Amino acid sequence: MNIFVVNLAILVHSFLGLVVVGWFPSVAAAYGTWRHWFRESAPQWTARETWATFHHLWRGELGAANLLGWPLTLAGALLVLELRLMTHEVAGASGAATGGALTVILFALVLFAMLVWVVRAHFDQTSWWAARTTVQMLLARPICSLMLAVLGLITLWTWSQWPGLLVVFGAALPIFLVTAIVYYLGGLPGFGAPRPSRVTPHHPKESS
Repeated sequence: MNIFVVNLAILVHSFLGLVVVGWFPSVAAAYGTWRHWFRESAPQWTARETWATFHHLWRGELGAANLLGWPLTLAGALLVLELRLMTHEVAGASGAATGGALTVILFALVLFAMLVWVVRAHFDQTSWWAARTTVQMLLARPICSLMLAVLGLITLWTWSQWPGLLVVFGAALPIFLVTAIVYYLGGLPGFGAPRPSRVTPHHPKESS
């Protein structure tokens, strides 16, 4: 239910910002909402609490989120355009090599975009600081990066097979799963699942 509420909040707040201004603050607010949800262990949040948390975060993201989101979108669009041009215009080994390199760069940009919003939501730092930290995390947390990559591929496949999931849960579901992966595998200070105790439990002695 909370995932549905966050998806509805993303749609409503995106239209409140006329999409161009409202979409990336909605993305940032969704990441921030799930970050609070995991940190507070709040699976019993009501729809009202979820909506209020989202709306509060969205209002604070109207400027900064767009300064991060639109450059990422522009970079991705340019890479996709260049990849299409290379695929149709350049033949032979050089075209294949360049196309392969562009595909790798585009894939890395997608991973970066998935992770940077979590880092940015967790730390009270600039977007530039979050970007540098994200690059370091992608390299230093290979298992986390691998799981994000797998999640991205599964999400695209799932949306293509069951479009209804995209309609009902939208971006809220993958954002939730990205945040969960970082929570369990990212190793961010102050944002991680509790580790099991290594202390050997004491069992009561049996009476003779």
